[in-house]
Amino acid sequence: NLRRALTYITAIHVPIAGLALFPILFGMPPLLYPMHVVLLELAIDPICALVFESERSERTAMRKPPRPRSEPLFGRHDLVKALVQGAGVLAGVFGLYAFLLQDNSETIARGGAFIALVLANLVLALVDAMSGDGSLLAPHRRLFWSIAAALVLLLAVVFSVPEFAAIFRMQAPSPAIIALSVAVAAISGAWSRVADSARTAIQRKGISRSGAAPAPHQSST
Repeated sequence: NLRRALTYITAIHVPIAGLALFPILFGMPPLLYPMHVVLLELAIDPICALVFESERSERTAMRKPPRPRSEPLFGRHDLVKALVQGAGVLAGVFGLYAFLLQDNSETIARGGAFIALVLANLVLALVDAMSGDGSLLAPHRRLFWSIAAALVLLLAVVFSVPEFAAIFRMQAPSPAIIALSVAVAAISGAWSRVADSARTAIQRKGISRSGAAPAPHQSST
C-alpha cells in the first residue's frame, strides 16, 4: 500500500506542477492559482492517509516472493510509472484547457479544466489504490467515495456561490463542457490501468498458448 501511495502522490503532482507552468510558457492565462492547489491538497492528503491505508492486500500477496533487500521501496520502475501516469493527466487537462480557450472565456475554460483535474485526481487515486480485488463499491472503499462526494460537493459550492467563484476566478461551464471534462478525467486518469490490464491479458494468453503447444509434439513421438 505504501508503494502505491507513493506512486499516486508522485503522479498527481506532475500535472499540478505542469499546469501551473505550461500555460505561462505558452502565453495562455494562468490555469492554477494558490487557492486551486490548496483545494487539491485538501483531497490528496486524506486520500493518502485514509484511502490507501484502508485498501486490502491482494489475495495472492502471500504467494509472491518477498521483495529483495537490495530493491528500494520506491524504485525506478515505480518512478517511471508515476511520471507516465502524471504526464497522461497533464496532457489531457492542458489539452482541454487550450481547446476551451478557443471559444470560451478564461473563467469558463479554467472551470472546465479544473473540474477535469479534480476528477482525474480521484480516478488516478482509485486506480493506484485498488489492489484488483473486490468491486468499486466494496465496503472498505467507502472512505474513497466519501472523500469523492465531499470534493464534488465543494466544487458545486464554488461554482454556485458567486463570491467563491470570483475567488477561484472560475465560472460554471455548460453541461456539454462538464461532460467533456468528465470524459477527459476518466481517460487521462485510468488509461494506464487499462493498458496494464490489456498487457496482462496478452501475456496470459501467450503463456496459455505456449503451455498447450508441446502437447502435439509429445503425442507424435
